[in-house]
Amino acid sequence: MITYFVKIQNIGVVSYFIGLLYMLFLVGYPLTRIFFAGKNRISKKALIGISIGLSLPITSVIGTILNSTSYGLSVHNILLPLAVLTLILSLYASKRVNSLKS
Repeated sequence: MITYFVKIQNIGVVSYFIGLLYMLFLVGYPLTRIFFAGKNRISKKALIGISIGLSLPITSVIGTILNSTSYGLSVHNILLPLAVLTLILSLYASKRVNSLKS
């Protein structure tokens, strides 16, 4: 969502950087935290690599599904499903990590 608002301000480089960060890292990070919570700890480098490795297929699958619908594939159409998925996964990851700490 930040990318959409930055785009309105005509700050192209910042918009591309935030969009790239979101697509390459933020979608897969909560899923990685769900998988590797508790005793299954991994290093920061592995966490970043796995997050990127999970983000690309997730974004591709959502894009493919949206492209086959009547809505089509555009920045506005892919923003909402990715944001909702990231929010749901983040809430679940937070709940899982906190429950394993106690």
